[in-house]
Amino acid sequence: MNRVRFGLVGLGSMGLQHAKTILAMGGEAQLCAVASRNEKHIAALRAMPGGEDFLVFETPKEMYESGEIDAVLIASPHRAHVAQAKEAFAAGMHVLLEKPVGVSTQEVREMIAA
Repeated sequence: MNRVRFGLVGLGSMGLQHAKTILAMGGEAQLCAVASRNEKHIAALRAMPGGEDFLVFETPKEMYESGEIDAVLIASPHRAHVAQAKEAFAAGMHVLLEKPVGVSTQEVREMIAA
């Protein structure tokens, strides 16, 4: 079985919970990278069992373009979801979005079209 290399955008309370879930998946998934500037939460993630080995990127776009991930879980503030998802699609990523997907029907339609 091939392991899915995940990146995580947003390392707030929900992002940390999603990271914990990915780390617990074992052989099926691997948390390879995060896009976050929150040093406190980066340290908290590194302290979790299995959370010692991941790359940190300043921006989601840098992470998408790194070649280090296959899929991204976006758990940033919801106003950023659509733009970050569209960037990820453009980079060939598989995307999982925290809810709400977007803040307007129009922007969600644009994201679906992307």
